[in-house]
Amino acid sequence: MRRRTWLRACALGVLALGGCLAPTLPIPPPSQPDITAPDADGNVTLKGRPGGARANAEVTVFKPETETGSMSIAEPDGSWVVVLKARSKERLWVYQTVGYERSTHVVVPVP
Repeated sequence: MRRRTWLRACALGVLALGGCLAPTLPIPPPSQPDITAPDADGNVTLKGRPGGARANAEVTVFKPETETGSMSIAEPDGSWVVVLKARSKERLWVYQTVGYERSTHVVVPVP
């Protein structure tokens, strides 16, 4: 009788551990931000609206042509702001990182 109880406990433990190993959903990319045209100094400003990123996520704006970029931490409401140098018609990549997980990027053209 004790052996049967012990086997049931082991089986339930294995099932419980298996549930913890389920894959997590990937982090979605931030929503498309608002972007300004380059100013006199060549800077553009990208602004994510509330809910545009995960709360406290690291939001990165990357310039693939020069392999440079800038980042910001999203506010608790998901809004964020990044200012960086960019030229008109360049394409910028915007993605978010939460912990060790990074989202795919959205492409933002500079006006």
